[in-house]
Amino acid sequence: MDNDSEWRDSWLNEFEENWQEVLIERAGEQHFADIQTEKKTIILLHQSRLTPEIISEREDFYQTPIWIFNAGLHKRDVLHFLKAFEKGWIHSPKIQNSKNPFLMISEFHIEKVFRKEWLSARFPVFLDYLTAKDVQGKPFSEKLNEIWYITPFAVQNFRILYHYSKKDLVETLQNRIGLSLEQMQEKSIQFEKNSQNNFSI
Repeated sequence: MDNDSEWRDSWLNEFEENWQEVLIERAGEQHFADIQTEKKTIILLHQSRLTPEIISEREDFYQTPIWIFNAGLHKRDVLHFLKAFEKGWIHSPKIQNSKNPFLMISEFHIEKVFRKEWLSARFPVFLDYLTAKDVQGKPFSEKLNEIWYITPFAVQNFRILYHYSKKDLVETLQNRIGLSLEQMQEKSIQFEKNSQNNFSI
């Protein structure tokens, strides 16, 4: 088994077999979703580079997707991520939500850290750094032991980042209800409202 299919299979095998490689048909067009849960969250697994245009087209088709990218595949992406912690670009807010802690990165710095296509997504993006290699001894390399979620919306010109163990993320996605673009937009508005009292740069 080659490395590409090994990574993909490692994610597929975390979910029920009848959720894997599901054929979706809309308006006479058909595409396979890597995973579709019983609550209609569609999970798209990717390692190859995608253009923002392709990401937009696929989001329009699948309607309730989330993305999981193999962010550990390319050393340059990994080093940019670690540098963001060294530079303090990724940091905690001064006032933190203890029930659901998060980190943040400014819109000014974010394009120096993450690929343009990842940031173009209108739906949740999860970055899997667990496959990263040759980073022993690098500062903050422990940050690669988790999956990182970048919100598709900004709050006060900051993007919000959450991190999960793979086990916790799989459990979260198994129970997650698929959200449409309109529902994602409503969620971003609600997040900003709820953050007024506990979000500070």
